[in-house]
Amino acid sequence: AFFLKYLYDLGYIDERIRLAIAATGGAAALAFGERFRRKDWAVISQGFTGLGVAVFYVCVYFSFQIYALTGQTVSFMLASCITALAVALAVVQNAPPIAVLAVIGGFLSPVFISTGENHPYGLFSYIALLDLVAAGVAWFKRWRFLDVLCFVGTALLYTGWYFKFFGNPDEPDMTLPATLYASLFYIL
Repeated sequence: AFFLKYLYDLGYIDERIRLAIAATGGAAALAFGERFRRKDWAVISQGFTGLGVAVFYVCVYFSFQIYALTGQTVSFMLASCITALAVALAVVQNAPPIAVLAVIGGFLSPVFISTGENHPYGLFSYIALLDLVAAGVAWFKRWRFLDVLCFVGTALLYTGWYFKFFGNPDEPDMTLPATLYASLFYIL
């Protein structure tokens, strides 16, 4: 780690290489997680799998917010793919902690990849899809705590959007998306 830090400080390793190193480390963590899962070492397996997923989320964040290497659309799609991967790993490994990480990462993705612009239809459609996937997993796997986690995440993101954009004189009228998605989230 000190050697890599030294190379960073000297400028021998640029941002793309740093992200490639981190992504390789995340992939290695996922591989170790799978190896330990096959040995029936569930706790160590889930730890490595969670580490790999978290490293991928951090790579996407740094790629968009810190280094500006990817645009918002690409970054959001990558974060969505990481969330889908984490949900699939949670189901396959029967690992509730990975499911929690997937849901939290899924709800934090729009926050970390935000440009501060108002896109209610995209944001709320994504949240509704995330809620549906998590509710499906919660129902089939009997992980009811995911329902509570989705409720809290949805309420926080909706409230944050509401206070920032609803009734803002610089924004168009947001009554339709606010009402439409509040009703959808209530039904969900």
